[in-house]
Amino acid sequence: MSTWLQILPALSGFVGVIVGSGCSLIGQHWQRRHDVTQRKQSISFAIAAEIEAYIEIVDQREWVQLAEVLIAQAIDGRIPKVENWLPEQEQAKDPFPIFASNMANIGVLGPITGPLAKFYTRVVGIRTTVTSLQLGVYDDLGPEGIAGVIRREVDLWLETVVLGRKLVQDLRAL
Repeated sequence: MSTWLQILPALSGFVGVIVGSGCSLIGQHWQRRHDVTQRKQSISFAIAAEIEAYIEIVDQREWVQLAEVLIAQAIDGRIPKVENWLPEQEQAKDPFPIFASNMANIGVLGPITGPLAKFYTRVVGIRTTVTSLQLGVYDDLGPEGIAGVIRREVDLWLETVVLGRKLVQDLRAL
């Protein structure tokens, strides 16, 4: 009987360590899960605001209407002068600093990452085309060719706006 009196406290301590360790692991798991959820929500809300702000800026500056005027000039047979559409200082800046600074964490957003990358890639491509138009890179195409380039970019932008607005809704729902 005295052996049991010696084993019982050790066994009780061992069970306590096992239970305590298990509870600690479960608590750590819940905490990590909560942290990931919070980070995911924080990133998704910030990126949604950034996309929405960019679309609003383009709308406010009436870039689509400007593009339509340039297309009309080109159709009239004149090579349109594309100036200050995208100022040099704006060309030098990343239009999406929140997205860029969270690049390492974008994967936590899950399946929305693909459409998100598509949106950003399209915007960068459109900005590159605008910059090229300002520099006269497409002047060799003649007025009709330039009108075609601008028309395709306007169409791409309009599709990108639809994608962007859907992304904003989906990001806020995460």
